[in-house]
Amino acid sequence: MYQRGRVPRRHEDTDLAVHSWTRRGFFGDYATIYKTRNPGNALHWDAGLGPVAIDVNKTRPSDAERADGLPLPLVTNGDITVSVSKRSETAPYCWRNADADELYFIDHGRCRFETELGRLEAGVSDMVYLPRNMVYRLVPLADDNQFLILETKPFLETAEQYHRDHGETSSGLDMSLIEVPEPWENTNPSQSTYEVRTKVGGELLSATFDFDPVGVTVGWSGDPLVFRLSAWDVPCAGLPSTPPTAAVFMTDNKEAVVTVHTPRRGPDGGGGPPAHTNDWDELWFLHSAEPGAASGPLGMLRWEPQGATQPGFKFPRRSNGSGPPPAAVPVVNFNIDVHYRLHITAEARPYVVDHSAVSLARG
Repeated sequence: MYQRGRVPRRHEDTDLAVHSWTRRGFFGDYATIYKTRNPGNALHWDAGLGPVAIDVNKTRPSDAERADGLPLPLVTNGDITVSVSKRSETAPYCWRNADADELYFIDHGRCRFETELGRLEAGVSDMVYLPRNMVYRLVPLADDNQFLILETKPFLETAEQYHRDHGETSSGLDMSLIEVPEPWENTNPSQSTYEVRTKVGGELLSATFDFDPVGVTVGWSGDPLVFRLSAWDVPCAGLPSTPPTAAVFMTDNKEAVVTVHTPRRGPDGGGGPPAHTNDWDELWFLHSAEPGAASGPLGMLRWEPQGATQPGFKFPRRSNGSGPPPAAVPVVNFNIDVHYRLHITAEARPYVVDHSAVSLARG
C-alpha cells in the first residue's frame, strides 16, 4: 500500500474531506484520498449525471388498480430491473419469470406467496427470494401494500459463500434465520381452469391447467429455493462497511450486489459512507418498520449514477453531544449496486423529484 502527502492517523480528528475512490464497484483497487473540499458537492449536475430520486409512494402500478395488473418498472439496464408492486387483490393467475430471478422487498403491507414448494407469508422489512421458473401466486394480506421487486437476468444468489470465503462466518449472513415455504392443504373452491403467465424472452405467454399449479404440493426436500429473510436479521447490515462486506445477495457475475444498511449513530454522528467515486450505479431506498419514528422522506428510490462523485453523508452530532444507543436503528437503507448503467423508465418519469429530495433522503 502506497502513502503520499498528508494522511491523518487512524481516529485522528481532521477537517479534511475523506474521498474513497474504488474500481469494479467496491471489489477492485481502491484509494482513500484526503482533500480540503468535498468533491461530491457540485454547483450543478447535468441530467443523467447527478443524483435523481423516484418517489415510489406516489407511483400507481396497474396491480394497485385491478387484480390482473402488473408491477410498474422504475429503473433498468436490460439485465437488472427494479419495479414496484402495490397489489391490492389476489392475482387471478399464477406467475412464472423464466427470464430472471426475483427478490421482493416488503416496504409496507403484508402478503402471502403461494409457490410450488408451499406457502410463505411476508411482512414489513422482509426480503423474499424467488428463483427463475418458480411458479407462484401473490396474495395480499393488507389493504395498503408496497413492494420493491428486483429482477436479475444473471443468476442471483445469497452472499453466504462470499462471506465464508473471506472469513466472515459470524458477521456476514445468518442463514439459520430464513423461513421457507410449508406445504399446505388447498381447501379453496376449485376452478375449471388455472392460468400461469410466464415472462420468457421478454414476452408474456400463458398456459392453462385443470388444477391449481401451486395447490398440489404435499412435500419437498432439498435446498431452500424460496425463502424469507428480514432485513433486521442481517448481521453485516449494521457495520460501517462497503458492499462486499455488507453483501446479502449478489449475481454470479457480480453485476449487481444487494446490501442493507442499518445506520449506527454515536455522539460524533456517523452511520454513512464518505464521499466516494466508483464505476457502478447505486440505488438507495429509505425504509422504516415504524414510519412515524423515522426522519427523512421514506419510500424514495435514489439513483446515484456512475460518472460523478457521491458526496457521502454522516448523521449530525446531537446538540448535547450524545446520540441514541446503538440498538436504536429507526431506518434501513435497501441498496443495490449495479455494474452497467441504469436508466429511469418512461413509466417512472412522472414520479421523479428534484435534487433537494435526494439530499434529504440521504439520511
